[in-house]
Amino acid sequence: MLVKTVTTVVATDSAGKPVDAIPVRNAVAGETDAAGRPVTPISVTEDPLGIPVRVVAGKAAQNSAGHWIDSLPITGGAPSIGETSGIVGSRFQVATAVGTIAANTTSRRVHYAHPLADITDLQCVDSAWYISDATLQPAAASSRTIKRYIEYPDGVFHQVLWSGASSKLIDTGSFKSDVVLSSVTGLPLVIPAGAKFAERTVNLTSSVTNFPLIEMPANNSTLGLEDGNSLTDQGNSGTISADAVTTSFGSVAIVGKIAKGQTGTPAKSYILVGDSIMFGQGDVSSAGAKGGSGWGARLLDATGMPYLKMAKKGQSAQQFAGATASVAALLSLLSYSDVICEHGVNDLRLGRTAAQILADHQTIYGLFGTANIFQTTITPRSDTTNAYADVAGQTPKTDGNMTDLTPLNTSIRAIPANVDTVLEVADAAMSARNSNVWGGPFPPVLDGTHPTSAKAAAMAALLSLNTTPTAPGQVGSLSITGAGSTTLAYSFTAPSTGSNPITYLVEYKRTVDSTWTQFVTGSSALTGTITGLTANTSYDVRVTPSNAAGSGSASTVTQSTVATFQPLDLGANLGFAWDTNDTSKVLADGSNNLTQMGEKYSSNVLAIGGAPAIITNGGQTGNKRVIDFPAGAYLKGNAFAALLDIPDGNTATSQFTIVEAAKIQAGVTNRLSFFGSAGAATKASFSIRTTTTNRGPSVIEVDSRTAVTAFQAVVETANYHVFTTIKNGTSVIFRVDGVQVASATLAGDGNWNFNDFYIGTSSGTTTPGTPATVFPPDAYSGLVIARTALSGADLTNVEAWVGATAGL
Repeated sequence: MLVKTVTTVVATDSAGKPVDAIPVRNAVAGETDAAGRPVTPISVTEDPLGIPVRVVAGKAAQNSAGHWIDSLPITGGAPSIGETSGIVGSRFQVATAVGTIAANTTSRRVHYAHPLADITDLQCVDSAWYISDATLQPAAASSRTIKRYIEYPDGVFHQVLWSGASSKLIDTGSFKSDVVLSSVTGLPLVIPAGAKFAERTVNLTSSVTNFPLIEMPANNSTLGLEDGNSLTDQGNSGTISADAVTTSFGSVAIVGKIAKGQTGTPAKSYILVGDSIMFGQGDVSSAGAKGGSGWGARLLDATGMPYLKMAKKGQSAQQFAGATASVAALLSLLSYSDVICEHGVNDLRLGRTAAQILADHQTIYGLFGTANIFQTTITPRSDTTNAYADVAGQTPKTDGNMTDLTPLNTSIRAIPANVDTVLEVADAAMSARNSNVWGGPFPPVLDGTHPTSAKAAAMAALLSLNTTPTAPGQVGSLSITGAGSTTLAYSFTAPSTGSNPITYLVEYKRTVDSTWTQFVTGSSALTGTITGLTANTSYDVRVTPSNAAGSGSASTVTQSTVATFQPLDLGANLGFAWDTNDTSKVLADGSNNLTQMGEKYSSNVLAIGGAPAIITNGGQTGNKRVIDFPAGAYLKGNAFAALLDIPDGNTATSQFTIVEAAKIQAGVTNRLSFFGSAGAATKASFSIRTTTTNRGPSVIEVDSRTAVTAFQAVVETANYHVFTTIKNGTSVIFRVDGVQVASATLAGDGNWNFNDFYIGTSSGTTTPGTPATVFPPDAYSGLVIARTALSGADLTNVEAWVGATAGL
């Protein structure tokens, strides 16, 4: 932002830069000057680049001479920028396609100079490679010879030379041109701050088949760009108008001096690294203020900052990190201050884990030396039932390892090593933090993955590259999500304002007391469970957010514990709990068809296959709600990673407990809970099943190995029963109605990483089992999954609670 300039420097701003007419004493409300004129205080803010400046609002205040200075429209002056080497203009991009280019074809690409200072000593940087569709990594293009001119202003041309030659053979590696001299003065060309300029590149080789091309998400005319191509040599003559073409060619970047000969704050320039979302796929109806596509370019366009985009549709972090030599050679020719890294969603789509992606990120960071690293959180992929008209019609995609999206974003928000700033792109994209579906404006996407132009613009408007920390506001939506006899579970949303990272102090006290007890401090978690409380007692829970700039206001909620045991009383050992009698979580339509099977203490939902119906008067005592499974119906839980993570791990050491209440269907093979992965029938799995002669856990420890079973021979089908399976390392115990009836021992020589969870069926080769071979139980009412091998009172309390869901 600009500040009115006067003749005497009276102070410096918070960055230590001299600023004219900063008051020694600010005005106060209602004050007048010596002539009786009202004066208004000067407000203090920061510009979009994070440079602290004084902004005049109405009247100025009193200067060091005691004079009141009237403010004028702010029309002059700028933040003081010192000489910096860097990328000097916007809209530079690595080639991501090839095509056939005829001899003498000319391509014109438009850029905008650094907004804060003049640019000079310009040098064009070119590369012989492009990012290939086949490998999604750098690949050699055809050899070609080019010539080039810089056009500034329109119609005035300045020739680019390479070691004094007017043309350049591009056949290998990356290289720089000579400093571009003005055709008018013979001195290094100078382009004013923010000015539009263009480059014109001519192919001097006879038709080139694999000529590297710069892609746009839509054609130049549709996007409102001035880029264009001509089939004749118009390197330094004529007009090349915008055309209906999606490709052009030119330099990878132009580097030079920004604010040459000046002193002050270093100028910034950026490299954008990512996949199709950073590229701008889906952003097809408009462009940013300076012609950029995708949220990243639009964000930089808002301030006119220069950038080079290295983004390829479909590329993963693994692919970018796996072929660094060509990229490193190019980067060695560039100067830049900041890098925005965005890869991740394609890795999840392809089945890679959060840990693998974070490791690849570290390899990518290593390419950029001492540059400031912005790491984005990762945007969602979703399906829709109504063309993305709202949030309710969307569900998160679960293909590959998309269930790791929330754990990956949680790890990124913790600020990994070598990351300077986390850019909350996921929050700007999603309907709410970790919802993993898109927020508005609707439709935000057309394919579930790529933001429309309206959404890309909205995301850019919500983001900031200002790295000066600001204190957080209050947390949002603080609530008690579950009450046990000795526990209270809470959740809240991150403040809508404030710089990351934000941590939280959580405190609690009895409502009648005045002294608070600290439960956790310095935590980034948005949920938790306070343990060790007294039954039937009212408590206050308070959350205070903090960051490097200070603390926000505290938020408080009040809730009472309950009188009897609840699964929540397991504390950190609780995985998940379901109760069909909880009408706030288990929903049905007017015909008693189950529409949602919600987990008791979270927003997680078991998806529905075959629309099971609810019997309102069922269970052992006739007054309980239970699920009556018609043929082919089942529930599935592979939409959220935390459920699948419970049994994952080393089969020799992992522990968990599954307690469920059901009535067995007679005469067929039933499935209760099932952990496994789609594929051949011999994939590893952990399941509870019954046949016509026995019941119990069946464990395939390693793919293709014969199942280990802990079966009870007696199968009783007239009544409801509580089935408990405890895995404690290699030991598997099966209990029915609180009594151990079978056991087994595993080899303990494998590892599990399950992708599927079902109730009422099992994974087939690609889809759940069919009614011809696998049937659901006759009825089902409750389930608790614990993260440990339960024993003692915890075990019997859970079994009693699960039994009660069926009226036992």
